[in-house]
Amino acid sequence: MTADLKEDMTADLKEDMTADLKEDMTADLKEDTRADLKEDMRTDLKEDTRADLKEDMRADLKEDTRVDLKEDTRADLKEDMRADLKEDTRADLKEDMRADLKEDTRADLKEDMRADLKE
Repeated sequence: MTADLKEDMTADLKEDMTADLKEDMTADLKEDTRADLKEDMRTDLKEDTRADLKEDMRADLKEDTRVDLKEDTRADLKEDMRADLKEDTRADLKEDMRADLKEDTRADLKEDMRADLKE
């Protein structure tokens, strides 16, 4: 009977120890899994945040570049238009001066011819 009792107690003890060990291991595994999951989620969040930030910065840079380009283009266009206007104005002025000179010369020539005819 002592051997049977010893055997029963050993079996019960083994069962209890196995159950406790299983429970402890399950708790440890849960904790480790939570910690790993938390770490993975932090890493993912960091990566997502970096990616979003990178995207935002690219968008800002694109916008800034567009604005700068627009301003530069406006300045270049203004400069070109001023140059064209200056050239056009010079050409118009030259033409007007030629026309005036032509008229003055004709008038002077007419006057000289009249004077010559009178003499």
